[in-house]
Amino acid sequence: MKRTALIFLGMLLSTLAAAQSNIRLSNYWIDTYFINPATIDPTLHTWKFGVGHRSQWVGFKGAPQTYMFTTAYFSEDMASQFGIRAISDKIGYTGTTDLALTYAYMIDFGNAFLNFGLGFRYQRLFYNWSQAVAETEIPDPALYGIQPHSKYNTDIGAEFVYHRQKTFWTFGFSSLNMISLFKTDLAPFTNTNYLYTRFRSKNRFHYYERAQNWWDFSLAAMLVHSKGYASPHVFQEEFNANFHLNFRASILTAGLLYRAMSEAGLLVSVEWSNFSISGVYEYPLQYAKAGVVNPSGTIEAIIIYKLYTRRLRKPHPFNTDPKCKNCPY
Repeated sequence: MKRTALIFLGMLLSTLAAAQSNIRLSNYWIDTYFINPATIDPTLHTWKFGVGHRSQWVGFKGAPQTYMFTTAYFSEDMASQFGIRAISDKIGYTGTTDLALTYAYMIDFGNAFLNFGLGFRYQRLFYNWSQAVAETEIPDPALYGIQPHSKYNTDIGAEFVYHRQKTFWTFGFSSLNMISLFKTDLAPFTNTNYLYTRFRSKNRFHYYERAQNWWDFSLAAMLVHSKGYASPHVFQEEFNANFHLNFRASILTAGLLYRAMSEAGLLVSVEWSNFSISGVYEYPLQYAKAGVVNPSGTIEAIIIYKLYTRRLRKPHPFNTDPKCKNCPY
């Protein structure tokens, strides 16, 4: 037990300097807006709202807890999306608050979208000394190069979505916390870059409410790169495979994820009407190999609600019926 506690304490201390600003979701494929300000829903919903919670290393006191909220409004007349993304993250007695305002512009090619996005972030790093545990003998956080402060940062992103017959491709890139590459006082908020692609195969081209049952699958890959000021480059690969089954009124998705040399997980989601709920369980492969007895995993849940406030004037191949309740995107 003592050995397990010491290993966990080392894991906790190693994440304090950077993990808070480099929050990693696992089911961002349900909405890549969580990691890319350029993401615009291909079905062109007018409004969308999302909430999420991530509990890492379940069962350990002081383990990371993350809360998320997003909302975005799409204007067809302006071909633009305006959004807000808020994240609150806590690890032990430290925490961050991250509030981002985003803008994305869409170029419509008929059977494809090309989106460009910008994000402006307010970030606050703080400590709750009342939660500090004396027996852990954790030194002053100044020794880890982090001090309580509030700063500003920026994000950029681009996403290309292409549809042809029964295939659906997404290519995206985003760079979060860009200013952190050039300023020492932003060292705790590391620059994180995402490069990703997703392929989805469908057995139908038109999705109407009267459509019968159908199934499809999707494959995704992502490369993540992190770099803070005067800190080393960190690369990590991630792979995702999902199977989707439609039962007229809802879509059930089940899949697997693998984060290179780190974690493996199971993903499940359900979509009905304008709601979608997803859950993820991750198993920490690296800590199991380190000798932690019965290492706890990570649980994540996300809820998204999409709203039409008016019918789109221009039909689009991604959504042949703007009132479609179960479009598979």
